[in-house]
Amino acid sequence: MSSAENDPTRAPVAYWQGLFTLPRAIWMPIIAMSVIAVGAFFFNEWSVRHIKTSAVTLASLTAAQKELSELRTQLMDAQTGQHDYLLSRNPQGFERHEEALALLPVIGERLRLHVASDPLLLLQVQRLESLRSRVIAELRTQAVSNGQTPPEAEYSAMESFRAEADKLRDVFEERVAHHLAETARNAQLTRVAFAALTVVLLLLLFVAVRLLVTDYWRQEAARRVQSDERLRLEQLVAERTLELSDLTAYLQTAAEQEKATLARDLHDELGGLLTAAKMDLSWLQGRASAKEPEAQTKLAALGEALEEAMDVKRRVVENLRPALLDHFGLATALRSHFEDTCQKAGIGLTARISNDFEQLPQDLAIALFRVSQESLTNILKHAKAENVELELALDPKNYRILIVDDGVGIAPEGLEGTRSHGVVGMRHRIVSLGGAFTIGMNPPHGTRIEVSVPRVRVR
Repeated sequence: MSSAENDPTRAPVAYWQGLFTLPRAIWMPIIAMSVIAVGAFFFNEWSVRHIKTSAVTLASLTAAQKELSELRTQLMDAQTGQHDYLLSRNPQGFERHEEALALLPVIGERLRLHVASDPLLLLQVQRLESLRSRVIAELRTQAVSNGQTPPEAEYSAMESFRAEADKLRDVFEERVAHHLAETARNAQLTRVAFAALTVVLLLLLFVAVRLLVTDYWRQEAARRVQSDERLRLEQLVAERTLELSDLTAYLQTAAEQEKATLARDLHDELGGLLTAAKMDLSWLQGRASAKEPEAQTKLAALGEALEEAMDVKRRVVENLRPALLDHFGLATALRSHFEDTCQKAGIGLTARISNDFEQLPQDLAIALFRVSQESLTNILKHAKAENVELELALDPKNYRILIVDDGVGIAPEGLEGTRSHGVVGMRHRIVSLGGAFTIGMNPPHGTRIEVSVPRVRVR
C-alpha cells in the first residue's frame, strides 16, 4: 500500500472527491432539495416574524379596546356618582365620582401608549381625550353651581364623547378583524406552502433515492462482472500454472531419462573403448624393448591418462545417473554421496538412515536424491558449515528427509528473486509428487530443510 493511501489527512479529500464524481443526475435533486430546504427556512422565518408582529399588534389593539371600555366606564361612573351626590347628598356617590376622575388620566395615558405607533388612531384618541376633558369640565361646572347648570350641555358633551368612543371602538374592531384575518391567511398560506414543499421534497427524495439505487445496482453489476472476470482469470492462471507444472515435471522426467540414457551410453560405449585402449596399452607395454626407456615413459604416461579418463567417465556417469541409486536404492545412494562429498569438503556428517527403508519407485527415488544433492551443494557453496546432519526416515504415511547444517543460515531475501531458482526447483520437484518442502532457519544458526512425500501418491 502506498504512503498516500496510508495518510489519514487524505481520507477527507478523497471522500469529497468521490462526492464530486457522482453523476449529474444524482447531484441535481440533491442541490434542488438543498435550495428548497434553505428557501423553506427563510420562508418560515418570514412567516414567524410576520405572525409575531401581528400578534403584538393584536395584543396592543385588544389592550387599547380594553382601555377604551374602561375609560367609558370610569367616565360614566364619574357622572353617575356626581348625580347621586347632587340629588341625595350621598357621600359614597361623591367618593365614586372622585375615584373615577383620578383614574381617567391614567387610563387615557395607557390608551395613548397603546396607539402611539399609529398616527391615525393617536389622533382619534387625542380627540376623545379632548371630549373627555369637556365632559369633566362640565361636570365640575355643574358641581360648582350645585346642579343649577342645565343638563343639556352635559349630555351634549357626553353624547359627543360616546359617539367618538364608538367610532374609535369600531376602528379597533375593524383593525382587530383585519389582523385576525391576515394572521389566519398567513397561517393558511404557510400550511399550504409547507405542504407543497413537503410534496416537492418527497418527490425529489424519491428521484434521488431511485437514482442512487439505480447507480448502486449498476455498480453492483459492474462488481459482479469484475468478480466473474477475476474468477475467470484466476481459473485461467490456475490452468496455465498446472500446465506449466506438468510441463516442468515432464521436462524434469525427460531430462532424467536423457541423463540415464547418456550415462548408459557413456558407460557402455566410452567405457568399452577406454577398456580396449587400456588392454592395447598393456600389450604394448609388454612388448616394448627395455632398451627404449623413452618409449616406456611415454606408454606409462599414456596409461595414467587413460586411468584419469576412466575416472572422469565414472564421475560423469555418477553425476548423470548414480549407479548406487539404480542398484541399491535411495538410502545407500544418499549415504554414499553425502559421505564422499563431506569427506572431500572436510566437514562432519551425522547420518541417521532407517534400516527398513524400502525400495522406492525410480521417479520418486531420483527426485528425492536430486533434492538432497542440491541441498548439500548449496550448503557447500553458501553455508560455510562445519557439520551436516542427514536423516532419512519413513512413517506410516510419508517418506521424510531432514537436512540440517550449522552454517550462516539463509536470509528471507535469499528465498526470493533469481537466487531462489534452486529452492524453487527443489520445491517444485516435491510438490509435483504431492509432498511438502520447507526451508528456514535452524536456531541458533544454520539452515533446516524438511521434505515429506506421501508413500501412496494420488494423481
